[in-house]
Amino acid sequence: MSTHEQTVNVALGEVLGKMRPGSWKVSADQRGRVLKERGWPDVLVRDAAGWPVVIEAKHHPNYTGAEDDADARLGKQPVGGEHAIETAIALVYPPEFQRLDGEALRDAISTTDALEYALYTHVADDERERERLPESGWLRGSVIDLAMLVQRASAPAPRVRELADMIEGGIMDAADHFSRLHPRTGEDRGAQLAAILEQTDDAKGQTRRMAMTVLLNALIYHESLAQASFRIRDGKGRRPVRSIDSFLRLQVEHEDLLAEWAAILERNYWPIFGIAMKLVHPDIMPVKTVTAVLQSLWFTARRLVQGGVTRSHDLMGTVFQGLIADRKFLATYYTRPEAA
Repeated sequence: MSTHEQTVNVALGEVLGKMRPGSWKVSADQRGRVLKERGWPDVLVRDAAGWPVVIEAKHHPNYTGAEDDADARLGKQPVGGEHAIETAIALVYPPEFQRLDGEALRDAISTTDALEYALYTHVADDERERERLPESGWLRGSVIDLAMLVQRASAPAPRVRELADMIEGGIMDAADHFSRLHPRTGEDRGAQLAAILEQTDDAKGQTRRMAMTVLLNALIYHESLAQASFRIRDGKGRRPVRSIDSFLRLQVEHEDLLAEWAAILERNYWPIFGIAMKLVHPDIMPVKTVTAVLQSLWFTARRLVQGGVTRSHDLMGTVFQGLIADRKFLATYYTRPEAA
């Protein structure tokens, strides 16, 4: 008697769920109202930010069925989720899975390198258009390879581009504010900024953009700590870190923000907040400068938080990788030995 696909789906879900506990939630062949539309996916994986990836699986050699089911899931909305399905994986099990059950089946899933799969991605500009990876044929690999694809698929290219555009725009805006107040000729604020990063105040503005990136990263990490109720000590005892929204009304003074970062540093996170505090020190950025710079970066940080970056380190890493490797936006800094 052949092992039913549902049995294999459940076993696959168990194996995947153990690979990244706490980082994603896996449900397999969960009957009932899983999608707002009719039907339920074979395997549904949601990352920490709630973005869903669907796996639609068939026994060998039903390649067409797996592709059709995966394609049909794109654009559908999981019940209780705020994000629609933008990526789906068509998966074909190797023939031997039809003869296995129980622990033997889970072992086979964990050790095989004969899984065949293809990734379908919804193209944001056209609901009917899909991208397939590879364009033809099938990828082949292990369940670890499949898990890595699921992880990458939870940050689909259109979403990564959108967040990268936010970061790039916010950093450019903040750097422009700084440069209007402190051009490269006439005074040495830019050189002081560069010295903190062990760089030079280059004509292309890479170092100034890097300084704004460090500040933006500190603001985003600050919000991550606030969401995690990270506790710090102040004059009245211990309390959770205040959200960055608490500082949005900052107009002239930024001592409150510096005091919050100093309290965080009493516990941890020197690589993040230690450099950021040096960059916004009054000797480096006068009050007028830091107000203009931080207001621009706060606006960007809030949009990124709404996009889920504080709930998914994988997503933030992918976005920054695109800025460095693809756009060369921060490449000069990150390819210098001093940046290590």
